[in-house]
Amino acid sequence: MPIYEYKCETGHIFEVLQNIREPEIPHCKYCDGRAHRILSPANFVLKGPGFYVNDYKKKAESAESPPGREEVKVEKKEKDSPHPSPTP
Repeated sequence: MPIYEYKCETGHIFEVLQNIREPEIPHCKYCDGRAHRILSPANFVLKGPGFYVNDYKKKAESAESPPGREEVKVEKKEKDSPHPSPTP
C-alpha cells in the first residue's frame, strides 16, 4: 500500500498509509481542519548491472587546455630536395 502525504489549511503535513482505492481523507488528524492530498517526489533506486556512474557519457573537454598542460607542436621536416632520389 502506498503512503500518501496530506496538508491541512493551517499547515500541518502528515502521512497516511492507505489503499489506492480509498478516498482522500477530508480532515487533518491534528486540528480537524480541511486537508488535501499533496504530490511528493517519488523515491526510487536503480539496482542491477548497468546502473553505475561510470556508465554515463563523460562531459566534453573544454576547448582550452587545463592549467599546467603545455601544448606540443610537431612540425614535419621537409627534405632538401623537392623530389625523392630514385632507389636502385
